Amino acid sequence: MVLGKGGGVRDITVGDCLQLRHLEVSVLRQAPTSRNVFYALLNDLGGFPANAPSTLRSVTVHAGQASAEELVDRYHMRCGPVRDLFVDYLNERRQALDYNTFEDLSRSLVARF
Repeated sequence: MVLGKGGGVRDITVGDCLQLRHLEVSVLRQAPTSRNVFYALLNDLGGFPANAPSTLRSVTVHAGQASAEELVDRYHMRCGPVRDLFVDYLNERRQALDYNTFEDLSRSLVARF
């Protein structure tokens, strides 16, 4: 981050950390857990504002429940009809499942496809 944006370690912002995490999720299709430690260390240095979230995980994981469309789109499916089939299936199953099971089902189906 320092090399890409310039400045020092204390110049890294919460937004920079969120941007990096979003990029990693879109490329790797999952969030690396090491970023949570990275964020905590930067926060402990005192460079973030007082109202900054205590953990990066609290911002990115607990930001609400994703829709079936958002869950399927995490995997960047290239075939539109197959994507739509997964979305329709997940929307049908959604009513009978708690959110964790719903998210696990989407991961099990779409990530393995």
